Amino acid sequence: MTATRAPVVLIDGVAAEVAAPPMSRVAWWLRDNGCPAVKVGCEEGSCGACMILLDGEAVPSCLLPVGRLADGARIETSAALTEEPDGAEIVRSLAEESAVQCGFCTPGIVVSCVAAARSGDDLSEAGTTRAVLSSHVCRCTGYQAIVRSVTRAAATLAAVTPVAAAEGI
Repeated sequence: MTATRAPVVLIDGVAAEVAAPPMSRVAWWLRDNGCPAVKVGCEEGSCGACMILLDGEAVPSCLLPVGRLADGARIETSAALTEEPDGAEIVRSLAEESAVQCGFCTPGIVVSCVAAARSGDDLSEAGTTRAVLSSHVCRCTGYQAIVRSVTRAAATLAAVTPVAAAEGI
């Protein structure tokens, strides 16, 4: 009998062997593997704090069993996404608008907004941003400042991107 090799996934670009019980949740596995940016709130998939990108799709990691991670899967957390222009601008705008207080919801919001931007959603439109944020709970600040921050960040990025493209950046 040959032993089955545990899948290896990329977490923010770093290879990690998935050595955990198959029904344990990805959110806790990520936190146990040094990803404190992944928050665990409701453990029911309804607060959005645990959002990650799994092969480019935003998913609530508190619902995802570790056993569903395929070999070679790519996981992106807010820690890596905030190093990219979209994520960095969203975080900057959230801070400037004083749109966050405790920050518990922020990582999930960043993940969902970056996923939406990558898929072509126009987050400079408040209605689109509200729809993206509908799967998130923020108990501290409410949503107006968050929506305002994300739409402003998207508008800023849209204004910068054509200039960078024209300059060959």
